[in-house]
Amino acid sequence: VGCVGEVKSARSVRLAGIAGIEDDVQPITLKPGQLAQVAFRIPASVNLQGLTAELRLEPADALPSDDLFFLNLDVPWSLRVLLIEPETPGMDGRNVGLFLQAAMKALTASKNQALDVATRTSTTVTASDLQKADIVLLAGVPEMSDTALENLETRVRSGAGLALFLGPQIKPAFYNTKLYRSQQPAEGLLPLALKIEANEFARDGMPGTLTNIRWMHPMQASLQDPVLSDFPHSRFRRYGNLGGTLGKNDVVLARFDDETPAIVERPIGAG
Repeated sequence: VGCVGEVKSARSVRLAGIAGIEDDVQPITLKPGQLAQVAFRIPASVNLQGLTAELRLEPADALPSDDLFFLNLDVPWSLRVLLIEPETPGMDGRNVGLFLQAAMKALTASKNQALDVATRTSTTVTASDLQKADIVLLAGVPEMSDTALENLETRVRSGAGLALFLGPQIKPAFYNTKLYRSQQPAEGLLPLALKIEANEFARDGMPGTLTNIRWMHPMQASLQDPVLSDFPHSRFRRYGNLGGTLGKNDVVLARFDDETPAIVERPIGAG
């Protein structure tokens, strides 16, 4: 909300018109030449389909025609997350993406973030699925078709986020030739190559711990809480044996205790 004039003024903004929710009124102080922000909370349980909210400035000012604003709530406000997992279950018989799904449900339930989650396998994911996604999670996917991989890379370069999790089902040859680019290592979706030793791409921890954690990074800042988070105390019995030279814009956000990179961040285009 903005205003013109010579003195600041006190107003209120009323949110109304949402069935089943009482009007919410928030006070606001307006200063000439500055924008002021007001925030309203809408319960995640409210079905916003077809709803239009009414925002009203109170009391009315000298130009009442702009004191009322209609806001269409039937729009995709939530982040669209695409979870891609293997065709076959994990070694324990459960879907590989189970824990990621549980984590995203917890985020949604906490009302800190609205997430629209779609789950596909590496063979059923379509170009439309990838184009719609704001964030793509590859959860231990063995391999992807050239077409799906091309669509994924195009979407990431245009601004989507990609989180790539390794797992026991992945095919190292696919990751090292398709996701990692040996001739242009700074351009691949995988920033480091999988070092294959004795036909294994994973290392056995004892169990391994995380070190050199960049706590100031937005992704990890909230995980440092000694009461609410067990992230600093996590133990890893097996992890991907990554090696090679990082690109100049790559950042290692955490390492295992043998200095193997555990979490690597890489910018790709706008993604």
